[in-house]
Amino acid sequence: MKGPGTAAHGRRSCRCNIVRHLPLISEPGLADGPQRKGGPVADVDTLLPVLIVAVVLIGGIINVVRSVRKRMRRNKRAQDGVQSEAEVVAVGEPSPPEQTEAPFTLRYFSPDGRQYERDFTRGFRGIVPVPGWRVRVLFDPEDPGNIEITDNPYLHPIPGASPPQAPRPVLRYIAPPVSALAIALYAYLSFSAFSSGGTLLPVAVGGLFTLVGLVFLFIGIGVWRSQRRLREEPAHTTGTVTHSWQETRRRRDSDGGTTYRTFYPYTVHYVLPDGRHVHKRSPSSSGQRVRAVGERTQVLYDPSDPTSFDAEGSSASTVLPLVLLGFGIVFPLLGSTIAVVSRLAS
Repeated sequence: MKGPGTAAHGRRSCRCNIVRHLPLISEPGLADGPQRKGGPVADVDTLLPVLIVAVVLIGGIINVVRSVRKRMRRNKRAQDGVQSEAEVVAVGEPSPPEQTEAPFTLRYFSPDGRQYERDFTRGFRGIVPVPGWRVRVLFDPEDPGNIEITDNPYLHPIPGASPPQAPRPVLRYIAPPVSALAIALYAYLSFSAFSSGGTLLPVAVGGLFTLVGLVFLFIGIGVWRSQRRLREEPAHTTGTVTHSWQETRRRRDSDGGTTYRTFYPYTVHYVLPDGRHVHKRSPSSSGQRVRAVGERTQVLYDPSDPTSFDAEGSSASTVLPLVLLGFGIVFPLLGSTIAVVSRLAS
Protein backbone atom coordinates (compact mmCIF):
# COMPACT_ATOMS: atom_id res chain seq x y z
CA MET A 1 0.00 0.00 0.00
CA LYS A 2 1.42 3.30 -1.07
CA GLY A 3 1.61 6.14 1.37
CA PRO A 4 0.79 9.77 0.81
CA GLY A 5 4.40 10.58 0.10
CA THR A 6 4.55 7.99 -2.66
CA ALA A 7 1.37 9.36 -4.29
CA ALA A 8 2.71 12.88 -4.15
CA HIS A 9 5.96 11.75 -5.65
CA GLY A 10 4.04 9.98 -8.42
CA ARG A 11 2.12 13.12 -9.22
CA ARG A 12 5.34 15.13 -9.36
CA SER A 13 6.92 12.51 -11.59
CA CYS A 14 3.91 12.54 -13.90
CA ARG A 15 4.05 16.27 -14.21
CA CYS A 16 7.74 16.11 -14.99
CA ASN A 17 7.16 13.53 -17.69
CA ILE A 18 4.47 15.70 -19.25
CA VAL A 19 6.78 18.66 -19.20
CA ARG A 20 9.58 16.60 -20.73
CA HIS A 21 7.29 15.46 -23.59
CA LEU A 22 5.83 18.86 -24.38
CA PRO A 23 7.33 20.40 -27.55
CA LEU A 24 9.43 23.43 -27.05
CA ILE A 25 7.66 26.55 -28.24
CA SER A 26 10.21 28.94 -29.55
CA GLU A 27 9.80 32.62 -30.28
CA PRO A 28 8.63 33.56 -33.73
CA GLY A 29 11.38 33.27 -36.24
CA LEU A 30 13.77 31.20 -34.05
CA ALA A 31 12.54 27.71 -34.83
CA ASP A 32 12.02 28.34 -38.49
CA GLY A 33 15.17 30.30 -38.98
CA PRO A 34 15.47 33.97 -39.84
CA GLN A 35 12.51 35.48 -41.66
CA ARG A 36 12.98 36.42 -45.28
CA LYS A 37 13.76 40.05 -45.49
CA GLY A 38 10.95 42.03 -47.01
CA GLY A 39 8.28 39.35 -46.54
CA PRO A 40 5.39 41.70 -45.80
CA VAL A 41 6.41 43.89 -48.71
CA ALA A 42 6.34 40.86 -50.99
CA ASP A 43 2.83 40.04 -49.77
CA VAL A 44 1.66 43.56 -50.57
CA ASP A 45 3.29 43.38 -54.00
CA THR A 46 1.36 40.18 -54.66
CA LEU A 47 -2.00 41.09 -53.18
CA LEU A 48 -2.34 44.63 -54.52
CA PRO A 49 -2.19 43.67 -58.22
CA VAL A 50 -4.62 40.82 -57.54
CA LEU A 51 -6.96 43.28 -55.83
CA ILE A 52 -6.73 45.75 -58.72
CA VAL A 53 -7.39 43.02 -61.26
CA ALA A 54 -10.30 41.68 -59.19
CA VAL A 55 -11.93 45.12 -58.94
CA VAL A 56 -11.52 45.69 -62.68
CA LEU A 57 -12.92 42.24 -63.46
CA ILE A 58 -15.91 42.68 -61.15
CA GLY A 59 -16.68 46.08 -62.64
CA GLY A 60 -16.31 44.65 -66.12
CA ILE A 61 -18.61 41.72 -65.35
CA ILE A 62 -21.27 44.06 -63.94
CA ASN A 63 -21.09 46.25 -67.03
CA VAL A 64 -21.25 43.22 -69.30
CA VAL A 65 -24.35 41.91 -67.51
CA ARG A 66 -26.05 45.30 -67.79
CA SER A 67 -25.14 45.58 -71.45
CA VAL A 68 -26.42 42.08 -72.17
CA ARG A 69 -29.74 42.83 -70.47
CA LYS A 70 -30.14 46.09 -72.40
CA ARG A 71 -29.26 44.34 -75.64
CA MET A 72 -31.77 41.55 -74.95
CA ARG A 73 -34.55 44.10 -74.35
CA ARG A 74 -33.52 46.04 -77.44
CA ASN A 75 -33.49 42.88 -79.56
CA LYS A 76 -36.87 41.84 -78.19
CA ARG A 77 -38.26 45.29 -79.00
CA ALA A 78 -36.80 45.22 -82.51
CA GLN A 79 -38.08 41.70 -83.19
CA ASP A 80 -41.56 41.79 -81.64
CA GLY A 81 -42.19 45.52 -81.29
CA VAL A 82 -44.93 47.50 -82.98
CA GLN A 83 -44.85 51.02 -84.34
CA SER A 84 -47.20 53.64 -82.98
CA GLU A 85 -47.67 57.37 -82.97
CA ALA A 86 -47.21 58.92 -79.53
CA GLU A 87 -48.39 62.30 -78.32
CA VAL A 88 -46.71 64.55 -75.77
CA VAL A 89 -49.37 65.02 -73.08
CA ALA A 90 -47.32 66.65 -70.29
CA VAL A 91 -44.05 68.54 -69.95
CA GLY A 92 -42.21 69.16 -66.68
CA GLU A 93 -39.48 71.51 -65.53
CA PRO A 94 -35.81 70.53 -65.27
CA SER A 95 -34.63 69.90 -61.73
CA PRO A 96 -30.80 70.01 -61.79
CA PRO A 97 -28.46 68.46 -61.05
CA GLU A 98 -30.34 65.15 -61.47
CA GLN A 99 -32.60 66.25 -64.32
CA THR A 100 -31.10 68.89 -66.63
CA GLU A 101 -33.59 68.56 -69.51
CA ALA A 102 -37.35 69.00 -69.57
CA PRO A 103 -39.06 65.68 -68.70
CA PHE A 104 -42.18 64.75 -70.61
CA THR A 105 -44.93 62.15 -70.82
CA LEU A 106 -45.94 60.28 -73.97
CA ARG A 107 -49.31 58.66 -74.60
CA TYR A 108 -49.46 55.82 -77.12
CA PHE A 109 -51.76 52.94 -78.09
CA SER A 110 -51.25 49.28 -78.84
CA PRO A 111 -52.75 47.73 -82.01
CA ASP A 112 -55.70 46.38 -79.98
CA GLY A 113 -56.54 49.87 -78.68
CA ARG A 114 -55.02 49.73 -75.19
CA GLN A 115 -53.65 53.07 -74.00
CA TYR A 116 -50.31 53.55 -72.27
CA GLU A 117 -48.44 56.49 -70.83
CA ARG A 118 -44.73 56.60 -70.14
CA ASP A 119 -42.57 59.27 -68.50
CA PHE A 120 -39.31 60.15 -70.24
CA THR A 121 -36.34 62.07 -68.92
CA ARG A 122 -34.72 62.44 -72.34
CA GLY A 123 -35.54 62.02 -75.99
CA PHE A 124 -35.53 65.56 -77.38
CA ARG A 125 -31.82 66.23 -76.69
CA GLY A 126 -32.60 69.51 -74.94
CA ILE A 127 -35.43 70.74 -77.16
CA VAL A 128 -38.35 71.62 -74.88
CA PRO A 129 -41.35 69.62 -76.17
CA VAL A 130 -44.81 71.12 -76.40
CA PRO A 131 -48.00 69.25 -75.48
CA GLY A 132 -49.57 68.02 -78.68
CA TRP A 133 -46.31 67.24 -80.47
CA ARG A 134 -46.28 63.78 -82.02
CA VAL A 135 -43.40 61.35 -82.49
CA ARG A 136 -43.09 57.78 -83.75
CA VAL A 137 -42.27 55.09 -81.18
CA LEU A 138 -41.48 51.39 -81.18
CA PHE A 139 -42.52 49.32 -78.15
CA ASP A 140 -42.91 45.71 -77.08
CA PRO A 141 -46.63 44.85 -76.63
CA GLU A 142 -45.73 42.30 -73.96
CA ASP A 143 -43.67 44.91 -72.12
CA PRO A 144 -45.10 48.35 -72.98
CA GLY A 145 -42.42 50.08 -70.91
CA ASN A 146 -39.80 48.75 -73.33
CA ILE A 147 -40.14 51.67 -75.73
CA GLU A 148 -37.95 53.97 -77.79
CA ILE A 149 -38.54 57.05 -79.92
CA THR A 150 -37.70 56.08 -83.49
CA ASP A 151 -38.59 59.27 -85.35
CA ASN A 152 -38.51 62.73 -83.78
CA PRO A 153 -39.37 65.37 -86.40
CA TYR A 154 -38.45 68.22 -84.05
CA LEU A 155 -34.71 67.48 -84.05
CA HIS A 156 -34.02 69.21 -87.35
CA PRO A 157 -31.54 71.95 -88.34
CA ILE A 158 -32.56 75.58 -88.21
CA PRO A 159 -34.09 76.89 -91.47
CA GLY A 160 -31.48 77.33 -94.19
CA ALA A 161 -28.83 75.14 -92.51
CA SER A 162 -27.54 71.97 -94.12
CA PRO A 163 -28.48 68.67 -92.48
CA PRO A 164 -25.89 67.22 -90.11
CA GLN A 165 -23.39 64.88 -91.69
CA ALA A 166 -22.60 61.71 -89.83
CA PRO A 167 -18.84 61.58 -89.29
CA ARG A 168 -16.96 58.67 -90.71
CA PRO A 169 -16.59 55.88 -88.13
CA VAL A 170 -12.95 56.57 -87.36
CA LEU A 171 -13.19 55.02 -83.90
CA ARG A 172 -14.42 51.79 -85.46
CA TYR A 173 -11.07 51.45 -87.20
CA ILE A 174 -8.84 52.95 -84.50
CA ALA A 175 -10.20 51.45 -81.28
CA PRO A 176 -9.89 47.70 -82.07
CA PRO A 177 -6.20 47.64 -83.14
CA VAL A 178 -5.12 50.03 -80.37
CA SER A 179 -6.98 48.00 -77.74
CA ALA A 180 -5.61 44.73 -79.12
CA LEU A 181 -2.06 46.11 -79.01
CA ALA A 182 -2.47 47.22 -75.39
CA ILE A 183 -3.94 43.85 -74.38
CA ALA A 184 -1.10 41.97 -76.10
CA LEU A 185 1.54 44.15 -74.43
CA TYR A 186 0.20 43.72 -70.91
CA ALA A 187 -0.52 40.03 -71.40
CA TYR A 188 3.13 39.52 -72.34
CA LEU A 189 4.38 41.62 -69.41
CA SER A 190 2.09 39.82 -66.95
CA PHE A 191 3.16 36.38 -68.22
CA SER A 192 6.82 37.39 -68.08
CA ALA A 193 6.53 38.69 -64.51
CA PHE A 194 4.54 35.65 -63.37
CA SER A 195 6.89 33.10 -64.95
CA SER A 196 9.98 34.74 -63.45
CA GLY A 197 8.47 35.15 -60.00
CA GLY A 198 8.54 38.93 -60.19
CA THR A 199 5.98 41.35 -58.83
CA LEU A 200 2.89 42.23 -60.86
CA LEU A 201 2.37 45.58 -59.16
CA PRO A 202 4.08 47.80 -61.80
CA VAL A 203 2.29 45.95 -64.58
CA ALA A 204 -1.07 46.42 -62.87
CA VAL A 205 -0.44 50.12 -62.24
CA GLY A 206 0.75 50.64 -65.81
CA GLY A 207 -2.26 48.78 -67.15
CA LEU A 208 -4.62 50.93 -65.11
CA PHE A 209 -3.01 54.12 -66.46
CA THR A 210 -3.23 52.77 -70.01
CA LEU A 211 -6.88 51.76 -69.63
CA VAL A 212 -7.91 55.18 -68.31
CA GLY A 213 -5.85 56.90 -71.00
CA LEU A 214 -7.44 54.94 -73.84
CA VAL A 215 -10.90 55.84 -72.55
CA PHE A 216 -9.89 59.53 -72.57
CA LEU A 217 -8.40 59.14 -76.04
CA PHE A 218 -11.49 57.59 -77.63
CA ILE A 219 -13.84 60.09 -75.96
CA GLY A 220 -11.60 62.98 -77.02
CA ILE A 221 -11.61 61.84 -80.65
CA GLY A 222 -15.40 61.56 -80.62
CA VAL A 223 -15.91 64.98 -79.01
CA TRP A 224 -13.45 66.67 -81.37
CA ARG A 225 -15.18 65.28 -84.45
CA SER A 226 -18.71 65.95 -83.21
CA GLN A 227 -17.95 69.61 -82.45
CA ARG A 228 -16.33 70.45 -85.77
CA ARG A 229 -19.26 72.54 -87.04
CA LEU A 230 -19.56 74.26 -83.68
CA ARG A 231 -15.95 75.38 -83.92
CA GLU A 232 -15.95 76.37 -87.59
CA GLU A 233 -19.44 77.74 -88.40
CA PRO A 234 -21.35 78.57 -85.21
CA ALA A 235 -24.60 80.51 -85.02
CA HIS A 236 -25.03 83.14 -82.30
CA THR A 237 -27.85 83.93 -79.92
CA THR A 238 -28.40 85.06 -76.34
CA GLY A 239 -29.45 82.67 -73.61
CA THR A 240 -30.40 82.81 -69.95
CA VAL A 241 -28.87 80.87 -67.07
CA THR A 242 -31.77 79.08 -65.37
CA HIS A 243 -30.04 76.89 -62.76
CA SER A 244 -26.60 76.91 -61.17
CA TRP A 245 -25.11 74.57 -58.60
CA GLN A 246 -21.82 73.40 -57.14
CA GLU A 247 -20.04 70.10 -57.67
CA THR A 248 -16.90 68.95 -55.88
CA ARG A 249 -14.67 66.30 -57.38
CA ARG A 250 -11.96 64.44 -55.52
CA ARG A 251 -8.66 63.58 -57.14
CA ARG A 252 -5.87 61.41 -55.78
CA ASP A 253 -2.43 63.02 -56.04
CA SER A 254 0.75 61.18 -56.98
CA ASP A 255 2.10 61.60 -53.43
CA GLY A 256 -0.95 59.90 -51.92
CA GLY A 257 -2.75 63.08 -50.94
CA THR A 258 -6.22 64.15 -51.99
CA THR A 259 -7.15 67.30 -53.89
CA TYR A 260 -10.67 68.65 -54.08
CA ARG A 261 -11.73 70.69 -57.07
CA THR A 262 -14.91 72.73 -57.24
CA PHE A 263 -16.95 73.30 -60.39
CA TYR A 264 -20.08 75.33 -61.02
CA PRO A 265 -22.30 73.68 -63.67
CA TYR A 266 -25.37 75.48 -64.95
CA THR A 267 -28.26 75.12 -67.39
CA VAL A 268 -29.04 77.52 -70.22
CA HIS A 269 -32.28 78.35 -72.00
CA TYR A 270 -32.28 79.92 -75.46
CA VAL A 271 -34.69 80.27 -78.38
CA LEU A 272 -33.97 79.21 -81.97
CA PRO A 273 -34.99 81.30 -85.01
CA ASP A 274 -37.88 78.91 -85.78
CA GLY A 275 -39.34 79.29 -82.28
CA ARG A 276 -38.12 76.07 -80.71
CA HIS A 277 -36.78 76.36 -77.16
CA VAL A 278 -33.59 74.66 -75.98
CA HIS A 279 -33.06 74.08 -72.27
CA LYS A 280 -30.18 71.90 -71.12
CA ARG A 281 -26.95 71.79 -69.17
CA SER A 282 -24.01 73.67 -70.55
CA PRO A 283 -21.30 71.23 -71.67
CA SER A 284 -18.66 73.51 -70.14
CA SER A 285 -18.76 74.08 -66.39
CA SER A 286 -17.61 77.36 -64.94
CA GLY A 287 -14.55 76.69 -62.83
CA GLN A 288 -13.94 80.27 -61.77
CA ARG A 289 -17.25 81.73 -60.68
CA VAL A 290 -20.87 80.87 -60.07
CA ARG A 291 -23.14 81.78 -62.96
CA ALA A 292 -26.04 83.71 -61.47
CA VAL A 293 -29.57 82.53 -62.20
CA GLY A 294 -31.14 84.95 -64.66
CA GLU A 295 -27.77 86.00 -66.09
CA ARG A 296 -27.75 86.64 -69.83
CA THR A 297 -25.01 84.83 -71.72
CA GLN A 298 -23.75 84.57 -75.28
CA VAL A 299 -24.55 81.19 -76.85
CA LEU A 300 -22.79 79.60 -79.82
CA TYR A 301 -24.60 76.64 -81.38
CA ASP A 302 -24.33 74.38 -84.39
CA PRO A 303 -26.96 75.38 -87.02
CA SER A 304 -27.17 71.76 -88.23
CA ASP A 305 -27.59 70.46 -84.67
CA PRO A 306 -28.93 73.40 -82.63
CA THR A 307 -28.88 71.46 -79.36
CA SER A 308 -25.07 71.35 -79.57
CA PHE A 309 -23.97 74.63 -78.01
CA ASP A 310 -21.41 76.38 -75.87
CA ALA A 311 -21.91 79.29 -73.49
CA GLU A 312 -18.32 79.81 -72.36
CA GLY A 313 -16.90 81.33 -75.56
CA SER A 314 -15.55 79.89 -78.79
CA SER A 315 -12.39 78.53 -77.14
CA ALA A 316 -14.31 76.22 -74.78
CA SER A 317 -15.34 73.86 -77.59
CA THR A 318 -11.66 73.46 -78.44
CA VAL A 319 -10.19 73.19 -74.94
CA LEU A 320 -12.26 70.22 -73.75
CA PRO A 321 -11.43 67.79 -76.59
CA LEU A 322 -7.78 68.87 -76.51
CA VAL A 323 -7.60 68.15 -72.77
CA LEU A 324 -9.18 64.74 -73.32
CA LEU A 325 -6.79 63.97 -76.18
CA GLY A 326 -3.83 65.10 -74.05
CA PHE A 327 -4.78 62.75 -71.22
CA GLY A 328 -5.48 60.04 -73.79
CA ILE A 329 -1.91 60.28 -75.11
CA VAL A 330 0.03 60.93 -71.89
CA PHE A 331 -1.64 58.29 -69.69
CA PRO A 332 -1.00 55.28 -71.98
CA LEU A 333 2.59 56.40 -72.60
CA LEU A 334 3.17 56.84 -68.86
CA GLY A 335 1.55 53.52 -68.00
CA SER A 336 3.45 51.61 -70.68
CA THR A 337 6.73 53.22 -69.58
CA ILE A 338 6.15 52.24 -65.95
CA ALA A 339 5.31 48.65 -66.86
CA VAL A 340 8.12 48.11 -69.41
CA VAL A 341 10.91 49.85 -67.47
CA SER A 342 10.06 48.06 -64.22
CA ARG A 343 9.99 44.74 -66.08
CA LEU A 344 13.35 45.36 -67.73
CA ALA A 345 14.86 46.46 -64.40
CA SER A 346 13.76 43.21 -62.74
